[in-house]
Amino acid sequence: VLGEDFALGSLSGNILGPGTAAGEVHVDWPYSVIRNIPSDPIACQVTFCLDAFTKDNGPTEVTLHSQKERSHPDCEDVDGMLPVECAAGSLLIYNSLLHHRSGANATSGKRAAILFQALAKYVRPMENP
Repeated sequence: VLGEDFALGSLSGNILGPGTAAGEVHVDWPYSVIRNIPSDPIACQVTFCLDAFTKDNGPTEVTLHSQKERSHPDCEDVDGMLPVECAAGSLLIYNSLLHHRSGANATSGKRAAILFQALAKYVRPMENP
């Protein structure tokens, strides 16, 4: 998807327990610390959904096409955010500049995923730079 000039930048697990509140709207590393955002993509998120993502169990919520604005989100602005619902085993792939958050888990079960990030080779990873 990104080409040979990208490499694995991070790998982590994400579990939302029952009753977990929605997270803040954000962009991911390195965009979260860049003031002058480049026009070419430098980071991509990949979410491997271990469980189904439903509107009630804390799915990733996104503001469609927000990466095109090349801006940092207002953390309180949740109008227009849409839950990404998908089956267990699905992959969500998106530009790290997309405004997103974890939704609230209003169920009695956990929701788990594995998060990968691909970075342009010249960008330092957030962990163990």
